[in-house]
Amino acid sequence: MNTAFIHEDFLLESKYARELYHRYAADLPIIDCHCHLKPSEIAEDKRWENITQIWLYGDHCKWRAMRTAGVSERFCTGDASDWEKFKSYAGVVPKALRNPLYHWTHLELKRYFGVSDRLLGPDTAQSIYDDCNRVITAPDFSCRSLMKKSKVEVVCTTDDPVDSLEHHIAIAKDAGFDIQVRPTWRPDMAFAVDKPEAFAGWLAKLEAAAQMEVSTVDALLGALRKRHELLSISLNSVSKWKVRVLPSLLDTLANTGKLPAALAFSLAALIAFYKGQPAADGGLQGDRNGAAYPIRDDADVMEFFQNRWRTFASDGNTAAMVSALLAHTSFWGQDLTQVPGMADAVTSGLQAIQTGGMRAAVESLLTGAK
Repeated sequence: MNTAFIHEDFLLESKYARELYHRYAADLPIIDCHCHLKPSEIAEDKRWENITQIWLYGDHCKWRAMRTAGVSERFCTGDASDWEKFKSYAGVVPKALRNPLYHWTHLELKRYFGVSDRLLGPDTAQSIYDDCNRVITAPDFSCRSLMKKSKVEVVCTTDDPVDSLEHHIAIAKDAGFDIQVRPTWRPDMAFAVDKPEAFAGWLAKLEAAAQMEVSTVDALLGALRKRHELLSISLNSVSKWKVRVLPSLLDTLANTGKLPAALAFSLAALIAFYKGQPAADGGLQGDRNGAAYPIRDDADVMEFFQNRWRTFASDGNTAAMVSALLAHTSFWGQDLTQVPGMADAVTSGLQAIQTGGMRAAVESLLTGAK
């Protein structure tokens, strides 16, 4: 009998639980709709010097347990050394017995640091700290490597309205990293009117980010709406298509010899989406059945589409516009006009959208796929 606290059948108390987990659930990917991972650390593929930095620098659940146990704030978020903070947490862990925090503390120690022969406590703190720090020095122990090891497919970060999203943009442009990192809206500080000093400081940041004065409730709501637009699907959609769609399109073509019609059509839809007029905030504004929508991307991308749609307005040449886009290697990393059938498929899709509208074009695509 396995006497270790954490083992392969931990919490799986029946044969049905073990079968369901090991046969069906164990290898499933993680799609995390809420987390506190820092986008900057994912973008730079962060490495750490010791377990305290990865474990305690930003974990409010561990801080809460420490505070509840009477630990001074100096050992949670204060100026204590990393070893002192880890030692303080280790002293609290035995008191968390039967709390999920106790479970996942030891699950993490086993899964990522290989420590399963000891329970964390005051008497084992030093040896576990030293063993974990040795593991952290391994070449493959980095932010992105840990996400891949955990089979993460999608992770949604927690983002304030004043965040620039620059790190999300950098991640989306990185063709070598296929995990989706998506921003989510968390305007907690907009409700922090009971903390005047903190609220005033945040409000100044919101004004700078939204580029407008916020002196009334209506202005506050307007600034929040303006910042919320950055979380829309239009944010850097060209780089997203390159990273998330193009590899599947090329792989399908290589494996089957056929260009996937739906994926080729998605590029036609993207071109149609980027049809817009200059907006006051420096972006573009598109029109969908009389309703305006914002278009956000890098300046060179928006300039390209604005110029191509302006040219199309004068010559009506859909094929020329598609060819110019496909040949724009700075967008795709290659000349897509060289992909067999690509130019014709995208041109056909864009013409269908222009003549019959998006709904009719999609319905035709789906009917043809049956």
